[in-house]
Amino acid sequence: MSEAIRRRGNESLEAARQTALRIDPSLTVETELSDLGPARLLIDRSAAADLTVIGATGAGSTLVHLGSTLLAVAAHGHGHGHGHGRIVVVRGAGHATGRREGPVVLGLDGSPSSDAAAAAAFAEAGLCRIPLVAIHTWHDLRFHWFAGMPEMISEPPLAEAAEARLNDWLAPWTEKYPEVERVRKSYLAGPDLHLIHWSESARLVVVGSRGRGGFHGLLMGSTSNIVVQRAHCPVLVAHAEQTRQHRLGETSSPPR
Repeated sequence: MSEAIRRRGNESLEAARQTALRIDPSLTVETELSDLGPARLLIDRSAAADLTVIGATGAGSTLVHLGSTLLAVAAHGHGHGHGHGRIVVVRGAGHATGRREGPVVLGLDGSPSSDAAAAAAFAEAGLCRIPLVAIHTWHDLRFHWFAGMPEMISEPPLAEAAEARLNDWLAPWTEKYPEVERVRKSYLAGPDLHLIHWSESARLVVVGSRGRGGFHGLLMGSTSNIVVQRAHCPVLVAHAEQTRQHRLGETSSPPR
């Protein structure tokens, strides 16, 4: 690393440290300048972190950003040992990064990481005493592939089955967090589009790192991938191995 690059890096770190202290003077702020690539460094540090936060700017495009720092850390930056590895992506200017109102919006599909997402979402809603909106779609396909079909599930048997699924997935968490106000929404298709729409009024969106239709060779499930890049509020990405820690009450306070 050249001296000029090192000097500029240290100046950026000091500016970030001063910004953090202006927000909360009681914080202990440590900085690090590293020769490692940003994705590898953040993934390594997240192994012992309770929370890893990544800033994101621009409108984003799934194809453009595949393999980027943002997606790599969100997909692989989960903790080991005592680290719980919550990954939060915060949008840049023009997005509701500091919103103090609105619900926690949770995307559910029954996958292991979906269960971890439920754990994190209920913990946040319970801590902040705000409502939780749980969203499930019968199909994973994006809604525009169902042109001409209703947005909601119109057939009573399917609607009842979707509601039953949602109730089953939420049952362990509603028992643990009875004080959390819950809203259930079941749609026909388009999980990413509905989550992005709800993010316009949400305080936080919570999704699993890999959905029921995911392939292990991908960084994340396609829904998580798109929501992380396009949501209008912070997005928390939960990994399956977090679930047991939340159920045992081992996690510390969720992100504010």
